[in-house]
Amino acid sequence: MQPSFGPVQGGTQVVLTGFQVSNVQNISFGANTAPVASTGSLGITVTTPAGAPGPVDVSVSLTDGGYWLFPQDYSYGPSIVEIRPEANTADGGGTGTIYGYGFGSPAQAGQAPGLQISVDGQPATITQYLPQPYEQTTPYYPFPLESFQYTLPAGIAGSTADVTVSNGAGSTTAAKAVQYLPAIQKYPLPGAVLVQGIYDPTRDVYYFTDQTQIRVFSKTKAQWLSPISMPTGTQRLWAISLSPNGMKLAVSDAGSSHIYTLNPDAPAAVSSFALPNTVSDAGEEPCGLAITDSGIVYYASFSSGFTGTWAIHKLDTSTGTVTDYQTLQDGALSEDAFTRMFLTTDNARVFGNMAGLVFSIDTATDTFSFKPHPSIWLGL
Repeated sequence: MQPSFGPVQGGTQVVLTGFQVSNVQNISFGANTAPVASTGSLGITVTTPAGAPGPVDVSVSLTDGGYWLFPQDYSYGPSIVEIRPEANTADGGGTGTIYGYGFGSPAQAGQAPGLQISVDGQPATITQYLPQPYEQTTPYYPFPLESFQYTLPAGIAGSTADVTVSNGAGSTTAAKAVQYLPAIQKYPLPGAVLVQGIYDPTRDVYYFTDQTQIRVFSKTKAQWLSPISMPTGTQRLWAISLSPNGMKLAVSDAGSSHIYTLNPDAPAAVSSFALPNTVSDAGEEPCGLAITDSGIVYYASFSSGFTGTWAIHKLDTSTGTVTDYQTLQDGALSEDAFTRMFLTTDNARVFGNMAGLVFSIDTATDTFSFKPHPSIWLGL
């Protein structure tokens, strides 16, 4: 449908392409009938009736009983469905995305002439218009949702801001859609290359994995403390986890294929566990992990080579024994390196997110659960 939007008073000439019919009986925009101007090889040309602001379904009825329905295919003026993110720091500069209808037109090849946005009355810069943003990732998404990205302007910390979107067809405002948070405070750590971090509520500090040591940041003092040293031979610390009772800290070393554990109250005593590197575990590198109060470590692994090795494992730190869960396999070329693992506070269930596949493990029975079914990802 070109154009895909127009003013609420109607009167816009719209062409429904892809039709080669002459027996059109009725065309409606929502509940209102639209006069047919012409039909032919290029499609059906209609004049839009007046309508209320926002998207409407367009329906076409034929004299032979044929019927087409195009859900929310036309918008009376711009219409906002969702604004992301809902918060930004007061210094501005972040990228926001607005989803909705009536911003532009697919015929404009990624352009939305006349589209403007303001945040709390301040004009914001639009950086990209995305017609049908779900078309590639969700090919069966039935609605012609549009989106555009913009740069958030600065604001006042603690305040909320209205967001207004406008173009030649009208305007719409989302009240108090963006909350301004305090400006970002930076605490430099020269030479560090951090991967993951975790907060320790018992000691009120943060732990971050650096190359070969755990960096410690004090929330109350707002400064970096002395780092926690790891054993000789540590190559690239990756993921980090704290047990629910706060007495065990576990960290994976993707470089040397080790897992280290320690008590944060006695950080000098570090236990080291070399992970299997034969048969189905060959070439695996540990990544996301979770440790229980009893010292059981559930961890994921990735491979920088080819797929086929088991992806989820259990390490018993009392014996050093590693058990492979023969359920999921690694992807190729390190695509699962950022798999995350989380443990419930009662130690009863581990959750993981592997490239969008959400799973859980019952720690008492070692039973896997999936939502949705894993065959979707394994191609079975």
